[in-house]
Amino acid sequence: MATSPDFWDHPYYRLVKLLATVTGTWPRQSLKEIIMYRFAIFVVVVIQVTPQIVAFWKYRDNMEIILETISPFIIDLALTVKFMNAWWFFKRSTYLLEQIRENWNIFPRNNGRYMLHYHSEFARKLSLVYLAGVYMAGIVFSTEPLQQRALSLLLHTNITAPNRFSMPMDFGSINLDVWYYPLFLMSGVCIIIIITVIGSCDLMFLMYAEHACGLFKGLGYAIIHLPPHDPKDRVDYGFEYMRKCAIIHRRVIDFAEDIKDIFMWSFLGIIGLNMIIISVTAVQVMINLKSMEKIVKFILFVSMQMVHLFVECFVAQRLMDASFELTESLTNANWYNASRKTQRLIPIMLMRSQNPIILTAGKIIVMNMNTYAVQRRSALETRDDQQKSGSSSLSINGLESIYVPIG
Repeated sequence: MATSPDFWDHPYYRLVKLLATVTGTWPRQSLKEIIMYRFAIFVVVVIQVTPQIVAFWKYRDNMEIILETISPFIIDLALTVKFMNAWWFFKRSTYLLEQIRENWNIFPRNNGRYMLHYHSEFARKLSLVYLAGVYMAGIVFSTEPLQQRALSLLLHTNITAPNRFSMPMDFGSINLDVWYYPLFLMSGVCIIIIITVIGSCDLMFLMYAEHACGLFKGLGYAIIHLPPHDPKDRVDYGFEYMRKCAIIHRRVIDFAEDIKDIFMWSFLGIIGLNMIIISVTAVQVMINLKSMEKIVKFILFVSMQMVHLFVECFVAQRLMDASFELTESLTNANWYNASRKTQRLIPIMLMRSQNPIILTAGKIIVMNMNTYAVQRRSALETRDDQQKSGSSSLSINGLESIYVPIG
């Protein structure tokens, strides 16, 4: 793929560039655009969070409303974690983008480069599916009050649905009978923008990680096709070939280590917030057993958090596997037909490849499918514990609600 000025407009990177640009996290955009977009996002977050804080304080004695407020706050925290992480590692992200642009020229056209195409295309397709699912869940979550109104109209019930939002929000003295739909639309737009910011950070990670996978796989392909040594040649072409492979190996390791450093603390924050969301949502489901609309909303909410964690763990697992598979490529190479000089390089690369690239959450938790399985099992166990513990009636401020303590 040519590294022309419109390199980042290639279909592999176009979506990532678009979302990162509109959220002010694209390292190659101008300073003016970065300031403008980031200020707009700050305004959106303030507009969305302020009514939530007012509602939280106003109804602080109502446990049901407090629990329903916690989950949106956690999403706002996730936005803050990802956005601050992107801001803190802005210069390093710029360096990684330059590396991606240069890495397309380190493999010959027919000797490993096709693996970069394969993994870049995989990242593009995964990004499309991930974004479609996230936006669909966001729309369903934000329009839950309208769904209840539509259901009442279809069933011709005489019950008047209250003017409420997808999360507890209080706009003070504003007359909701007059301004309900404009405020509802504004809240929905803010939710979509918040999802876009989180999604743009995730797509950057997918692009980086899958590019690293392509580099490892391409290097493995090149090593397996090590040219045989001919004693009649004055120049040891096999040694020069393997020396270039060793240089590429070092380059790929450095690239993957940068990915590890950039997203380490972001992963830790997301995993911690996911655990809180799972527990809170389990309680909310038990509280709203008689409201099918809310149950669907809460289950969809926690399901998307699990999908979010799955994508990150899945891609991290692919990177770890790709780095470890290089060991197999080194052992399957035609090293027995290489010169002694070339053979001495192989054990050095073999020793390094036996330590795969492992992405971690704060140097504590390994990001792989085992971590996702543990989180998923915890979610299921939390749900089962809530169902087994039953429910007890608790009167708060004269309102009868169901409260189940978190086990």
